[in-house]
Amino acid sequence: MTFRFEWLAPTDDPEIALGRIEIGDFSEHFRIVTHYWDRVAYETQWKTAIRRLLDGATSSCLIQSMSNPALAAYLFWWPMYRLEGDVVAVRNQILFLEELSEPFDPGDPYRFIRPRETVNEDGDRISEWQTTLTELAEFERGLLPQRAVTRP
Repeated sequence: MTFRFEWLAPTDDPEIALGRIEIGDFSEHFRIVTHYWDRVAYETQWKTAIRRLLDGATSSCLIQSMSNPALAAYLFWWPMYRLEGDVVAVRNQILFLEELSEPFDPGDPYRFIRPRETVNEDGDRISEWQTTLTELAEFERGLLPQRAVTRP
């Protein structure tokens, strides 16, 4: 099994980069907004998020696309939930900021993670993929800590 959550390349648009997630056989490309966070800020958040799970947290999240929360309506992220043993469930989600009871804090996004549910309000199973803490640890070792830049 493999796990990757990575920055691939800038695009023709200077405010958009291309990223990719890979969990086992699942792979998906996504857009990364770069006008608020730069590459270092994203990779620092990803490293912190994975480190939280490795250090025993029951949930964490990888932010895929972060805009200024004072101006944005939503953000794209991948909540992660520790299950039994070494298993971690990962899902893609849009977080609507106006639905939060307090302003979103990019420095502590983890407190906005909702409890894990496996079915939605219509009774449909929520899509998620599984990886392991071992795979997350291997990926996290490849992310170098660097100084992040956040733009107003």
